[in-house]
Amino acid sequence: MSKVADISSKIKSLLCIENEKFEDVLEKFYRAILTFLEEIEEFREEIVDYDDIYQFEVEDIGFYFWISVNNEEIVFERGVNKNYDIKFILSKPLVLKVITKELEGFDAYMRGLIKAKGPLEYALRFKNFLKQIIIYITYFIEKKK
Repeated sequence: MSKVADISSKIKSLLCIENEKFEDVLEKFYRAILTFLEEIEEFREEIVDYDDIYQFEVEDIGFYFWISVNNEEIVFERGVNKNYDIKFILSKPLVLKVITKELEGFDAYMRGLIKAKGPLEYALRFKNFLKQIIIYITYFIEKKK
């Protein structure tokens, strides 16, 4: 299965699974995306100046994970990283809306649907990081059609 098809498959899986499997599928989804993106030199060049840790709390199911973007390396881990630059707090339904592009993450943040603890600067940096991810994923999904 191609990496793009694998990512699409994981999105579809997220839409219909129970909470107990959600964490595992969400982790596989993010790992598939990050593995895919790390192989794209242009994407790595876009994040070369990053040194950020983004903490996430899916509060309605008690799931925590974080993403570290450091130079050209991206790391996804479950749990809490107390050294985060910004923490985003959201619900499972909101995670799904953002992943499926039903709602843009930054719009949800600006409307107060996603809570954040940390400097606005890091919310803007994450917005740019997420925008780059969406550009590359959308390009490759459209290219496969």
